[in-house]
Amino acid sequence: MAEAPKSRVMILAVMVVVFFATTAALYVFLSAEKSKRETAEKKLNEVTIEKENVERDLEETIKVKVNLETQLKDTETKLEGISKELADEKQAKEGLQAEIETVKRDTLSLRSQLDSEKRSRLVLTTEKSKLNDDLNKVKKDYDSLKMQLDQVKRVKDALEAKVSDMLSKQQAQLEKIVVTPKDIEGKVLVVNKDFGFIVMNLGEKDGIRIGTVFEVLRDNKQIGKVQVDKVYPAMSGATILPETKVKLKEDDVVKPI
Repeated sequence: MAEAPKSRVMILAVMVVVFFATTAALYVFLSAEKSKRETAEKKLNEVTIEKENVERDLEETIKVKVNLETQLKDTETKLEGISKELADEKQAKEGLQAEIETVKRDTLSLRSQLDSEKRSRLVLTTEKSKLNDDLNKVKKDYDSLKMQLDQVKRVKDALEAKVSDMLSKQQAQLEKIVVTPKDIEGKVLVVNKDFGFIVMNLGEKDGIRIGTVFEVLRDNKQIGKVQVDKVYPAMSGATILPETKVKLKEDDVVKPI
């Protein structure tokens, strides 16, 4: 009977030990779980805080992204505008370059025309100078010819006066002889090349009349023709006709045609 209580005591003791052991284990377990829970809560808080920080950073990032996208869009818009301006400037530059090339060509053409005008002006100036020289020479020749003409006129007038005076003196001694003009023959006394006339030794006494045409002979060959325009008693003046190509000389024979 005494062993039964002892067994109970032992069982109770074991149970107590088991209880305490279990309690201790549970305490340890609970302590460990509490520590884990506290650690987990701490990590959860840290994660929550980190999540909040991340969310704030994300919001900031989103804001920055939106801002950057807005800036990018504005930049793209500005870039398009700049590109358009550059294209317009390039087109304007090309147009300006084309205008410059056109102006250069026009300038070269104008310069060529100017050089040509200068050369033409130089030629004209040279020709003008030459013409002035020729004009001065012609004027001198004209003045000289005029002086010679005046001198010839004086000589002619003096010659006509002398012939008239000589004929007047001889008229009293001349007998009027009527002959047929075609049957007579005379000769050239004077040749005036400047005025294109001659004086013959045939006149009124020979039946010569104004308008009579004479042929001029040399070595029995006709070398020209003359036409009477002045008649004196023993002499007459005749104009050398255009068909006369040979220079007439004194003593050439004249016969009426």
